[in-house]
Amino acid sequence: MDTMQLRELILEIYDARKEAKEYLEFFLNPDIRKLTDKYKAAVEKEATRVSRRRVSPRMSRIKKSIKEYASFGMGKEYEIEMMLYALGLLIPLGGKYWLKETLSTSIERFMTETLKAADIAGMADVAFSRIGSLIRQLPSPVSERDSFKSDLILAYSNYTPSTESQMQIFSKKQP
Repeated sequence: MDTMQLRELILEIYDARKEAKEYLEFFLNPDIRKLTDKYKAAVEKEATRVSRRRVSPRMSRIKKSIKEYASFGMGKEYEIEMMLYALGLLIPLGGKYWLKETLSTSIERFMTETLKAADIAGMADVAFSRIGSLIRQLPSPVSERDSFKSDLILAYSNYTPSTESQMQIFSKKQP
């Protein structure tokens, strides 16, 4: 493929697909703050979604937004920050509202995925600190049926970071 054919192909893709247009425009004029704000708004809109007078975020849409955001290739730290932002919106929901078991389990699973991703990216100390703070802010369960906080605590305490991450986490806890 010569350069002229390549240019025509890029222009066709640019005109045909909204996602490709957004992607190419970002690389021509990278504005990370604008892009981050756009995807934070999408995550927030989905995390605060109400259906039939009940809070009902769709985890699949939240994950899709985060995946699209990560596809711009800015680095794992941006993706982890977006995941932590989403958890910052989702975890407090369990303290304010009764959540369906499927949603509760999805949030718990997403928290574990975030911890794993942060561990791999070398950001386990940041993730553990922020998620731990979110869990501590949840009110105590009112009844035995309300197990959201205890389930999160269990998943949080059962996650074992890599040896290198453990050293980072524990060295920062000491004065």
